Amino acid sequence: MRSQLRHPVLDYFRILELRARGTAVRDRVADETGLPITPLDNAALVVIERERDLTISRFAAATGVSVARASRQATRLEDLGLISRATSPHDGRAAVLVLSTAGEEVRSRWGNRWPADYEAALAPLDATAREAFWTSVTRLHADLALQPELGRLSTGVPPAVGASDISALVAFAQWAAPIVYHPSYARALIERTGARLSPQSLYLLRVCAGSPPMDLGDLAARAHIDPSSVSRHIAKLAEDALVVRSPNPADGRSTVTEVTVGGRHLLQIMEALELAPIGRALRSWDPATLDATLASLAVLADGLFEQSLAGPVDL
Repeated sequence: MRSQLRHPVLDYFRILELRARGTAVRDRVADETGLPITPLDNAALVVIERERDLTISRFAAATGVSVARASRQATRLEDLGLISRATSPHDGRAAVLVLSTAGEEVRSRWGNRWPADYEAALAPLDATAREAFWTSVTRLHADLALQPELGRLSTGVPPAVGASDISALVAFAQWAAPIVYHPSYARALIERTGARLSPQSLYLLRVCAGSPPMDLGDLAARAHIDPSSVSRHIAKLAEDALVVRSPNPADGRSTVTEVTVGGRHLLQIMEALELAPIGRALRSWDPATLDATLASLAVLADGLFEQSLAGPVDL
């Protein structure tokens, strides 16, 4: 299989990670509910919605954070009225996290935003290509779920069977999103490279690699991360010679950041690790089906990326 044929799948996984798309949905849901919901809040609600008998320790393990941080997140959601604590039916001494009615409404509002985005992104495909795509997405979902690196981390729904409409793609996204958001997955990949990176530093390195040299303010805006946090991560990346800062040619009072050769080499290694389970999953596909599926995924990824560049839209 030609390696370039695999990239649309990886592009689709990465598109789920774009902060701009999450920010647009967050803003609309916050406006509708009057609650300051963040993408992190929603990710936590996804776990609470899908897991039964979820204690704080299990919540921490499912979200890849410390028990203390998980406890703070749960308290925030409880203060917002989105979850409550109930006595475990299996252990009367333990409390478990459950969605409140308001939490269920937020999840419903958040989830209903995405199908419209997918429909718009796939508009260039004709009816025949779209029908073929739904079948292929179901198969792709099932084959990827069999890969150990991906299946063991997902808290998503099981692969859909027999879906013949956009629900197949929605199910795929609901399964894939927890993987790309899961800190443990990024950490596992980073550990295999031997690099000293946090998942957020890796995200910023990717943003830098895909952008012209930018000052910290522009980089923070592009990454949708607080400028003070960006400054700390960039300082660490510079210390490890993964990025370099130089005087801003447009404003000598500031500096711009760009990725070094070493930084780009690290990203190439990361991409190879990410592509490995995708390559195994697609190994048994016949060339014609594979080419058609990846071409449709490329259209989808391009459409979603263009939506993210357009900023908040009427979702």
